[in-house]
Amino acid sequence: MPFLKGLTHFVPGDLVVKYADEIFNDLKENRLFCGLESDEFLDKITDFFANLNALHPFRERAMAEHNALLLIN
Repeated sequence: MPFLKGLTHFVPGDLVVKYADEIFNDLKENRLFCGLESDEFLDKITDFFANLNALHPFRERAMAEHNALLLIN
């Protein structure tokens, strides 16, 4: 059974580590999206944050963490 908040799907608890490994490995393999043209960068970073949000069902807290991640890098 999917985990939903409104119409947004979230990763079930037993798959969080696996899913996180996949999205962060993709980020690493793509060299943090460095050197991409603007359109490709926006596509990649949008997908990354959508996937990151799927790990965390608490939108308000997730957004604060996303903002912190951007500030750190």
